[in-house]
Amino acid sequence: MNFAEAAERHPEFARELPAFVVAVREFFTSSELHAEFARLELEPAQPGFDTTATHSDLEDDVFIDSPEVVLDQAARFETIRLLLLADHLGIS
Repeated sequence: MNFAEAAERHPEFARELPAFVVAVREFFTSSELHAEFARLELEPAQPGFDTTATHSDLEDDVFIDSPEVVLDQAARFETIRLLLLADHLGIS
């Protein structure tokens, strides 16, 4: 996730993202990647987050990410998930 975030901000990381994805795919089996993403999808986006907290309870919590940050993280997670689980990457 850190590499993908850096790729969004720095062209040199963006150019290296395909090679990074290939390296990860060579290190882990498809089954291992599927299992890890299945596990991650079951975890809360913010561990320890109180789902019963009210909006006013959350306003003062500096450790809770904003909705925008959470959406960015979710989009990045989905992009990486799709890249790592794709049958064919389409790169050479």
